[in-house]
Amino acid sequence: MIRIDSVWLAVEPLDMRAGTEAALARVVHVFGAARPHHAYLFANRRANRMKVLVHDGIGVWLAARRLHQGKFIWPRDIVGTISVTRPQLDALVLGQEPVHPMTVVEARAIGVMRMRDEKGLDDKILAVSVRDPAVNEYRIHTQLPAHQLRQIRRFFEDYKTLEQKQVVVEEFMGPEQALAILEEALDLYRRLRRGEIARK
Repeated sequence: MIRIDSVWLAVEPLDMRAGTEAALARVVHVFGAARPHHAYLFANRRANRMKVLVHDGIGVWLAARRLHQGKFIWPRDIVGTISVTRPQLDALVLGQEPVHPMTVVEARAIGVMRMRDEKGLDDKILAVSVRDPAVNEYRIHTQLPAHQLRQIRRFFEDYKTLEQKQVVVEEFMGPEQALAILEEALDLYRRLRRGEIARK
């Protein structure tokens, strides 16, 4: 297993006939060198194939993957990208199939976990992949096994503790509250795009 600390996304397509040297040349042109334990993700123009250049701390590897489901989404309007003033909306999507970086997953919100830390409220949307038969029948978080909800709660409590931060994880809320939070986040994003809210 190769440790990956950061993943970088190319903003322009790469010819999938390109080998390791061509991909590495693109990385060197932008970053000066491939950094140890960093991964560099490329996709073709049709957005159905991708390659990942990985530096494992000793040398570089180039892996290729064809997307049989879903589609790679290119970032748009890079110059005008907005940083939302409050923490970005987070969602935890449950499923048994592996998901590659930047893959679009159709999901259904079934609940939300609210956390409070030194920065205030931090909501985590709990969702299921609607294309995964192992989880797509869940409509509300209370249908999940109790131990799975405990695992989710404990994961977020532990990683905050490792960061030497105190956090309070409140009780899970239902899909109605999750949808309200999603709608609020979308409205905030639209207002930012229209310039109705000052960027910070």
